[in-house]
Parts: sequence; C-alpha cells; structure tokens
Amino acid sequence: MVPMGKTIWIVYILVLVWKTALGQFRYSISEEVTEGTAVGNIAKDLGLDKATLKERGYRIVSGSAEPPFRVNTDNGILYVNRKIDREEKQSQYELTITAKDAGQPPLSSEKTISVTVSDVNDNRPEFSLSPYTFYVTEGNNPGASVFSVKASDRDENDNARISYHIVRDGSEDNKVTSFLNINSENGEILALKSFDFETLKTFQFQVVASDSGTPSLSNNVTVNKFRHQIEAWLL
Repeated sequence: MVPMGKTIWIVYILVLVWKTALGQFRYSISEEVTEGTAVGNIAKDLGLDKATLKERGYRIVSGSAEPPFRVNTDNGILYVNRKIDREEKQSQYELTITAKDAGQPPLSSEKTISVTVSDVNDNRPEFSLSPYTFYVTEGNNPGASVFSVKASDRDENDNARISYHIVRDGSEDNKVTSFLNINSENGEILALKSFDFETLKTFQFQVVASDSGTPSLSNNVTVNKFRHQIEAWLL
C-alpha cells in the first residue's frame, strides 16, 4: 500500500503540471486532413514522461461513438481518428482528457483542450435557383435594375466572399450580353438600353459566381429572359 504522503505528492504534481499548461493547450488543424494526422504532442506540451502514459490511463472522454481524435499512449501524440469536415460537423472541438495517479485508491484529474478546425476552400458557390427566369416589360428604363441572382458559399471569410460576372464570349448568340451589366458584389443585373421586343423577345446568358479563396472556386447558372406579355394580364 502506497503511503498517504506519497499519494498526495503524486496528485499534487499531476494537478500542478496540468494547471501550468492552462491557456497553452490549444491546437489547430485544417479540415479534410486524413485519418492518422498528428495534431499535437500532449506529453511533450505538458512535460510528462511518456513511459507513464499507459500507467496513468490517459484517454479522451467523448460521448461520440466515433470520436474524431485519439491519444496514442505509447508516444503521447494526439491523432485525427477520422476525416473531419468543418462544414458538415463543427469548427471547434473541446476535448476532455483524463488521467489517474499511482495512489491507492487512484485519484484522477481532467484537462480540457481545444482543437480548432481551420477552413479550407473546398466548397463552390451555389446559386439559390438554377436556371433563373425573369421578365422585362416593354419600355424598360436604360440603366435600371431588371433582375438579380444570388449565390452562397458554405466556407468562411475569403473562401466565402463571392463576386459575380456575366460570361461574354463574343459569339453571335451571346451579343445581347453587351446590353447588360452586373454588380459584382450583389448580383444585381442592369439593362443598359431598352430592349426591342420586335427583334429580341427571348434570350439567355450565363452568370458566374466565384469565391475569393486560393485557388478560387466558381459555379455558373443560366438566366432566361422573356418578354412580359402585358396584354395577357389585362384579359
């Protein structure tokens, strides 16, 4: 049986070491890292002897059937246990690690560590509709807004900052786009002239939404324009 004094001493050292590391026990990883990726060396960061890790029973307490991280008690390294997708799961993990001392009866202590999952530009902008359809009445005012498109991105910061542009390829079928302009920030489409409905009753064009990530990801959508048949509404 271990003397009471020795038991208290071991507990004191364990708690002292963990309290000393308070505020420094934070890790960061990129999303989409593969299983087995090393997150950090817990034993080294806490100044613990790797030889005692198994004896002390270091482990992560998790309510998940498939915890995202695991501690290797041979080397004290925290590893990714499965693929982590920041958008599908979460961007911050609070992990509770438990350990016990060598006393009789053994006493345990807990330490909470934080793992931040940083964003990777792995999502393309998505338009709210596809395709879009809008109608223009005769006598539309040049320079006025006629329609708008909207896209969103599941990433964050620059990876989710979207800009818009109209595809202009110079072809005969695409010449109508010279009469259109789009606000690159909000997707608002402007008609630069009044349309001649006798010669141009319908047309379509492409709008591209691009994020500001590196590399940038983009998506495109078809926009259909039709003449607004006023007489049909009056019948």
